[in-house]
Amino acid sequence: MERFFECADLLEKNPRRGRPVREVGIDTIRQLTVSSYRLIYFIVDEERIDVLAVHHQKRQLPRTLITRRMRKR
Repeated sequence: MERFFECADLLEKNPRRGRPVREVGIDTIRQLTVSSYRLIYFIVDEERIDVLAVHHQKRQLPRTLITRRMRKR
């Protein structure tokens, strides 16, 4: 759990550090790999990110999971 918080601290300084999520194809939805998990987040602006999901990388990521969470924001 500590590593997720460390990654969040890194994103505070550089929100574009992660790579775009290929399943979604939107540049502001990005991911960082933490152990076997993908920390998927949305760049609201340069001052704020929203974490959308923590997803095991061996499992398929349904695009609808991310798009539903984007609508709830």
